[in-house]
Amino acid sequence: MRSTVKHLGTLCLIVGGTLLVGVSAAQIPPERQAEGLSVPDFSGFWNHTVPQIDFENPPGGGPGPVKNTLPIIGNNPVWVGNHANPILKPHAADAVRRFGELEKIGQGPPTAQMVCMMSGVPNAYTLMGSIQILQTPEMVMLVHQRDHQVRRIYMNVAHTANPKPSWYGESVGHYEGDALVVDTIGLNDRTVTDRNGTPHSDAMHVVERIRLIEEGRRLEVQFTVTDPETFNMPWSAMVRYQRNRQTIIEEEICAENNFDVITKKMFPIPIAEKPDF
Repeated sequence: MRSTVKHLGTLCLIVGGTLLVGVSAAQIPPERQAEGLSVPDFSGFWNHTVPQIDFENPPGGGPGPVKNTLPIIGNNPVWVGNHANPILKPHAADAVRRFGELEKIGQGPPTAQMVCMMSGVPNAYTLMGSIQILQTPEMVMLVHQRDHQVRRIYMNVAHTANPKPSWYGESVGHYEGDALVVDTIGLNDRTVTDRNGTPHSDAMHVVERIRLIEEGRRLEVQFTVTDPETFNMPWSAMVRYQRNRQTIIEEEICAENNFDVITKKMFPIPIAEKPDF
């Protein structure tokens, strides 16, 4: 038995009594697509297509991201970015160089996400673990398994005037054909842009194009970064995800991580001697 229901603005299938939330348009038979699915359906659960994330170069060529100069091997790669990338202004190149030197001796400086702070845009695309996309006509929400970080993209509205800088800034979106186009401003400067320690200022502006590829089995994000205080020119990059069959986001709480990123040792989690309630 198969039936179709609407759930929080997404199209769902019930197959044999099991609710499959956020089935992509490509996975729905053509006769079902006439039931109101008029925009690309990104809803559901996604994972990176590779185990460690160094942004890919833009498919059309042109200025690309800072790339790791070392092979990415195993679960604990060493991130030594190419500080000679021409996109970098001198102070940004120096920051990437210093980050790489510390990485090589095992003392890489803690990034925001390593110390339980938000990851920002586009750095959140380097987070490991699953990502869930919830999609309604008014909002697209990205929920990361890592720390349950949440990013909200407000649909078909204009930016507010001079938004106060924040971890994820202000993202507004609209659909263009098969793509979700997202424009983000108002980001603070407390995050890096990638795994190589590339900095940015609060003037950074990010434009993303998110679309389904390979008949809905994969999700492709192409983005362009503009920040005249940090970069000599706009640059672009790409990252891909693959759909998975999860039904929930598993708990992954950064505050419970007792690994000291400076000493590389474990330390005991503090326990209150008496309850504070």
